[in-house]
Amino acid sequence: MTCVRGGRHKWPVMVIMNTRPPDYVLTIPDTPPSLNVYLRAHWTKRGKYLETFATLIWFAMNGKFGAECPPARGKRRIVVTLTFPTNRRRDSDNWNKCLNDAMVHAGLIKGDSPRWLDFELPTLRYERGVRETKIEVWEVEDGIGNDKR
Repeated sequence: MTCVRGGRHKWPVMVIMNTRPPDYVLTIPDTPPSLNVYLRAHWTKRGKYLETFATLIWFAMNGKFGAECPPARGKRRIVVTLTFPTNRRRDSDNWNKCLNDAMVHAGLIKGDSPRWLDFELPTLRYERGVRETKIEVWEVEDGIGNDKR
């Protein structure tokens, strides 16, 4: 634990670091729609958003954009980094719904409940002219969610 000074107070900040590199790294050349766009869309358009992003994840899992990743068999830890071409203010928890649904639909994770998924809020980055989603995947070997259902 480290302390960060904020005026005259010290606020404890937990620093969580991965002890090993990710088992798989998937890079997708697009970002999912925000929660506002996703939930305000007509149900048919919402289905197209989900299908499009799930297809991109499936392509990434099968080596179309670089590394391969097998379908989930147990619990996984996921860390997502979203890169946007413009530097406007965005809410980091505004991207989870479509992203989690697409990962389940593509088979990257078995479910989006804590039994199958250890998930952090996405990290948002700005890089001029780049729009991408980087998904880092760790297999969790703690016995939680590793049944064969």
